[in-house]
Amino acid sequence: MKKIFLYISVLIVIFASACSTGHYLAQKDVPYAVVYAFQNKYPDGKVTRWELEQEGVWEVYFKEFGKQKEAQFRTNGSFIKEE
Repeated sequence: MKKIFLYISVLIVIFASACSTGHYLAQKDVPYAVVYAFQNKYPDGKVTRWELEQEGVWEVYFKEFGKQKEAQFRTNGSFIKEE
């Protein structure tokens, strides 16, 4: 019985890690052009996390004036969209 529980636990952990859509990063790992573009567009924004959505698309989660927001930028710093 303990082995079955262990196997199920391991499968759940593997499945959960495989289902994650993005890769969370520290700001120091985000390209300078992206951080600079974010800071210029949202000078009052307080970053809560950075995520690499797909190759070349960076998503930043942040608070601005008490509202939670998300924005996407390309690696070169160009703005894509805000949600």
